[in-house]
Amino acid sequence: MGDSKRKVRRDRGRAKEDAALRRRYPDHRFFKGPARLAANDRDLRGTLDELKRFETFASAADLPVLLDLYETNHIDVVACVLLASSMQRCRLTHGLQIDVRMPRNGSARFALAAFGVVADDDRFDEDALQGISPQVMKVTSGMKGEPSPGARTFKVAKLAEGLVADLTLADRVHAALNEAADNVLSWAYGGEGHTPDPAERWWVAGLLTNKGATFIALDHGAGIPATAPQKLGDGLQGYLKSMIQEKDWRPINAKPSDSQILRATIHQRRTVSGLGERGKGLTNMIALIDLFPSGFISIFSGDAYYGYRTPAKDGEQEHCGPLGFQFPGTLIIWQLEARTSEARS
Repeated sequence: MGDSKRKVRRDRGRAKEDAALRRRYPDHRFFKGPARLAANDRDLRGTLDELKRFETFASAADLPVLLDLYETNHIDVVACVLLASSMQRCRLTHGLQIDVRMPRNGSARFALAAFGVVADDDRFDEDALQGISPQVMKVTSGMKGEPSPGARTFKVAKLAEGLVADLTLADRVHAALNEAADNVLSWAYGGEGHTPDPAERWWVAGLLTNKGATFIALDHGAGIPATAPQKLGDGLQGYLKSMIQEKDWRPINAKPSDSQILRATIHQRRTVSGLGERGKGLTNMIALIDLFPSGFISIFSGDAYYGYRTPAKDGEQEHCGPLGFQFPGTLIIWQLEARTSEARS
């Protein structure tokens, strides 16, 4: 009976809060966010579906939108970037005003605010939250036609200096993030002569904790499986053919799957840009993991997933296969762990 009374009081309280919110935002359309926004293997598809639902709702009319995340009790760092990019694209594409009702959950609230998702008059005790979860976050974004992304990706990569004493490793992180952004500018949203759309952007972000660092590169372009054949030409086709024969995955004349193209692109060791040692593209992005005692990289692009970790887990260091759905663009996640002696105290 006690639980029933508490539920009634809680429901009445929420109804009053909702009514007050509608009085405060009388011209807004309300979109209620999910309880959980996460981008791990299990939750990524659901998170993408929710963001697609939000973008469809937001673009259906010219009225301002209130994104209600009050009941969202979990949001991870990758989902923060996905949400921030979704909101930014809605604003740029449709000129929409999007306001946010921040989560009541402190960790979710702090994570969103750190990535630039804020409510104008929302206040929280940042010092107290940082005491509970000491971390540093940075995010940056750009588009074709703007200056080279190097300076902006460098600000994110500098987080690695808080992870390891070796500044050379921080430079390698910067090279990987810059390569990801350069690839987007060169291929993801069309080649030479393509007029850039303001929503055709790349995003790079980083999160530093006292045990490791997470770096993220995101775009919503064509995806690696769609652009790799154009970039690598006959070299990729030859590698694909030998790989399919060797693995006996499917008939030679069949169209290769997205996961086959992604795997072949990674293992086809050729300079994408044709500029010598300027960069080996995905190969160098993955090699970054081997410079740390522990870590992994995850790549989601089209209907394909690639993962590489060190040390190997259950005898497996590398995995590539179908996602089971289409990721809209490319998402690359690096998880890096410092040696115990180098970890932040």
